[in-house]
Amino acid sequence: MAESDDLIDRLVLRTKEAQDHVRESARTTKDKLESQLAEARANADRTTNDLKAKASSSRGEASQRWDELRQNWSEHVADIRQRIDEEKAERDASRAQKRAEKAEDGAVAAVDFAYLAVEEAEYAVLDAALARAEADELASTKA
Repeated sequence: MAESDDLIDRLVLRTKEAQDHVRESARTTKDKLESQLAEARANADRTTNDLKAKASSSRGEASQRWDELRQNWSEHVADIRQRIDEEKAERDASRAQKRAEKAEDGAVAAVDFAYLAVEEAEYAVLDAALARAEADELASTKA
């Protein structure tokens, strides 16, 4: 359980960092936002690669299902990034407004997905704790 406890702690800290960055964004220059966006993209890519490596070393049906979900999410993100890259070339004010609205909608969907992922992670950790408690209980009654 220690690993999942540590991961939850890391998740809480990372969520706080994301919250701080989002709140700062309203007061940040366009150049700094572009830099932060590039850094966030690099971080997300690095985490994706780390999770791929971890998933390939993991066994079990649950790991495979999470890997499939991660792969689907990665494909979704790649589509969004491609669209963003293509739309950056647009300079028309009306198109820029629509692009901003689409980006905001995408951000809301990503946060909703992250919220669900946290709830699913909590469920998985609690389920693992229960399974361990039951296994320990059964082992002690056989001894």
